[in-house]
Amino acid sequence: MNIFYVILSIFILYTSIIQCNNITSDISNERAANYCYFCSNCPNPFDPSSAFVTEVYSKTGWCAMMTTDDSTYASYTRGIPPGGVCTVNGCSWKTMSGVYTRVCCCNQNLCNGASEPTTTLGPIGNTCYSCSTCPLPFDQLSSYVSEIYSATGWCAKKSLSNAVNAVVTRGAAELNLCISSGCTWRIIAEVNTLICCCRDYKCNTGVSTSKSTIALLSTALIITIISRKSF
Repeated sequence: MNIFYVILSIFILYTSIIQCNNITSDISNERAANYCYFCSNCPNPFDPSSAFVTEVYSKTGWCAMMTTDDSTYASYTRGIPPGGVCTVNGCSWKTMSGVYTRVCCCNQNLCNGASEPTTTLGPIGNTCYSCSTCPLPFDQLSSYVSEIYSATGWCAKKSLSNAVNAVVTRGAAELNLCISSGCTWRIIAEVNTLICCCRDYKCNTGVSTSKSTIALLSTALIITIISRKSF
């Protein structure tokens, strides 16, 4: 009789363990069974019925939207984030493969279909070049140039002149100094200062020529060539 109860107890214990493992497996599968929208050239505004949009399975349960554009009407790519990129819901600026990227993470089924996420955790962190009297032309390998962490995510270049040979300082932008990429004249400590802002990884090496400037120079060159042919 004692042997019978022992065998019965072992059978009940074994059955309970199997059922417990099955329940745990089902719960894990349910949490990981998360589908995300995927598109490398997503329509803007986003349309899940578009031919460019598919659905992909996420083993981690995380979905993401990513862009390098800081404008209000930024166009996002959507899909499964690389491992370790997403840890909390929301948006933040991260440096990915040397490119400053806005990453929006979420962990609900097909959650990365918003046209513009409202939850923002950034911009957070960046690396900028720093020098008080920068070499001219700029040389990032110079002993006068170092790298500095930017808590605001912005890098800046400051000068009192827009001349080609003007003295320039570079560094991390302080809070509220930069609100958009590009150059503008600002009154800093009662001094009219040219401030150039950017938020790519170590982006404050120089200022790219604007499209309008390029167009103006191109037009001037064409006019010059036509004038020479006429005489």
